[in-house]
Amino acid sequence: MAASMVGGVAAPPALGTAIELSGVRAVALILCVISAACLITTVWLIRAASPSVLPTSSPVPPTSPVPPTSPELPTPPDEPAPAAERTS
Repeated sequence: MAASMVGGVAAPPALGTAIELSGVRAVALILCVISAACLITTVWLIRAASPSVLPTSSPVPPTSPVPPTSPELPTPPDEPAPAAERTS
């Protein structure tokens, strides 16, 4: 937290000095360099703080396909059903 506070105090004068030394036309390039440095630092911190993603011991066995949750509808027969006999 203290580093963030110091950075908040020191960054604006440092940025102003960099712009004065390099000229107004280099503002976009300076801001791009600062953004890239922040991105690289963020990726480094995330990788340094997170546990390894790859398993080091026993691998997880593959899972079998999940059976359907709803019952399957019967398939229609190849031949039409016989007509019902009428008795009247």
